Amino acid sequence: LEMLPSKYLDDLGSSYVSKEKLDLADISGDVIGAYSPGVIMGGQRSPGIISIAKKLANQADNGDRIIIHEVAHHLEDFVSSKDARTLVNQWRRDMKNKGESVVKQANKIRSKRKDPKTGALVGVTSEEREKLRMAYRWEGGFVEWFAEVMTDKALRDVYMEVPVYRNVLAK
Repeated sequence: LEMLPSKYLDDLGSSYVSKEKLDLADISGDVIGAYSPGVIMGGQRSPGIISIAKKLANQADNGDRIIIHEVAHHLEDFVSSKDARTLVNQWRRDMKNKGESVVKQANKIRSKRKDPKTGALVGVTSEEREKLRMAYRWEGGFVEWFAEVMTDKALRDVYMEVPVYRNVLAK
């Protein structure tokens, strides 16, 4: 986030809350994060707010990804109309080339693992959980695809700054 020009973050706030305060859940039922866009009233824009579950913000494996993902939702507001059209066209191509099959796989897992009484997923293997996680970018339409792609690119750039990762990624 430090690499972003301040104009993109000047009207963004953050809130770290207990998971009960968020109404979104990931595939395992853990609450992750949410983005509430700012509103323009009287020519002034109110700040957008990212809300992150405190429990997850402190986890090294998820925290960075979740925060960057929610900030990416905010950054979408700054994409020009021309660039947005180009990105939407890319999303459509990606959906046809990969997204549709990933969603089909995820739906098969859900139908196989869904408890008929509670609706919860039960007995999900780590391999199935990863497939469900990968489907997220495709199931949420363009906005989730955009946030996930931007997150991938931001994390790649961050890892390239760390010599041990840079050496591995350069091979």
